[in-house]
Amino acid sequence: MEDNILNDLNDELEDVIHEGRELLDAENLGERFDELKTDAELMIRKNPIKSVLIGALAGFVIAKIFK
Repeated sequence: MEDNILNDLNDELEDVIHEGRELLDAENLGERFDELKTDAELMIRKNPIKSVLIGALAGFVIAKIFK
């Protein structure tokens, strides 16, 4: 009986993973990520001083959180 339950759970898990992969492929997340990366690079190049200050502030806050 336990084997049937485990097999059913494994089948359902495989179905969910397959559906998730199809969803990611359909949404073209790779292309969206590349666009976001390009936009971020352009923004950093336009405002280098602000970018450095924001990065330093983010690092400081993260360091305080984990201390």
